[in-house]
Amino acid sequence: MKNYLPILVLLIFCFACSKLTSLENTKTSETTNKANNIVASNKTNRLTNQESAPKTENPLVALKKMKGKYQYEIKLWAKPEISQRLEKLMGKDYATMKKFWNVESPLEVEGDVLRLTGCEAHNCGANQYEIFMDTENDNINVYHILDESMKSYKEKGEIKLPKKMAEEFEQDTYSIKNK
Repeated sequence: MKNYLPILVLLIFCFACSKLTSLENTKTSETTNKANNIVASNKTNRLTNQESAPKTENPLVALKKMKGKYQYEIKLWAKPEISQRLEKLMGKDYATMKKFWNVESPLEVEGDVLRLTGCEAHNCGANQYEIFMDTENDNINVYHILDESMKSYKEKGEIKLPKKMAEEFEQDTYSIKNK
């Protein structure tokens, strides 16, 4: 029996070591799997969040719903997503336009083009502004008619006006174009 005892102790030791190694491998594998799952889960969450994040609506499209309302009702000058664009487009002339935008017409909508007009009180013929906004191409044009001259500001090029608006704009600028 004495001969078997060291062999038995050795076998128990080997068996315990192999179980311990097996247990450590299992823990390492589980940790790796958990880490991989967390990484995969984070990637999925990021993709899902990006896909499900609401797309910002073109601010000009939102204005279409304001058809028939005046600039003061729309509070166009207070909407940073539009006023900042107008200021960038017109520079210091933006403040002048706001100053003389006293008499105005309601927002017109024809297809994808919006139109607002405003002018200086008691001086509309000599100092007026027309703003055209193309919702399809996210573009703004401003025209300032001042004493038989016209200055234009075009954000992304000239907006192709729908027929009715083109005719009205032609009437408003007829005397300037035919000098």
